[in-house]
Amino acid sequence: MDEVPGTKPPRIKCMIYAKLLFIFLTHKLVNVARSFAWSQLAREVSEFQATKQIKVIGHEWLRAVFQEPQKVETILSGVINFIVKHCLKSKSKKKVYPLEVLAMIEQGLA
Repeated sequence: MDEVPGTKPPRIKCMIYAKLLFIFLTHKLVNVARSFAWSQLAREVSEFQATKQIKVIGHEWLRAVFQEPQKVETILSGVINFIVKHCLKSKSKKKVYPLEVLAMIEQGLA
C-alpha cells in the first residue's frame, strides 16, 4: 500500500483490483503449466520460479492485450513452454512431491 501512487480511494481500489486480477491469471497459467509438465514429464513446476517468469513478461503481455490481441496466445503459450522447460522443481531422493503421492495412491487403488 505504501507504493500505491495517490491517496484517492478509487485509485487505490483500481490498483488492488489490477493486482488481484494479475494474481488470478498468474495462478491459472501456473496451473496449466503444472498439469502439462506433470502429464508430459512427470515433473512438478516450481510456483515461485514460474511466477517470477510471468512477472518478467507481464508488461509485454499487457501491451499485447491492448495493442496486438492476436499475439496474446503466442505469448502465453511461449511462457507456458518456458515454464515447463526451465521452472521445474529439482529432483531429490529424499523428497516426495504431492503429485507423486497422488500418483502412488491412484496406482494402489487401481
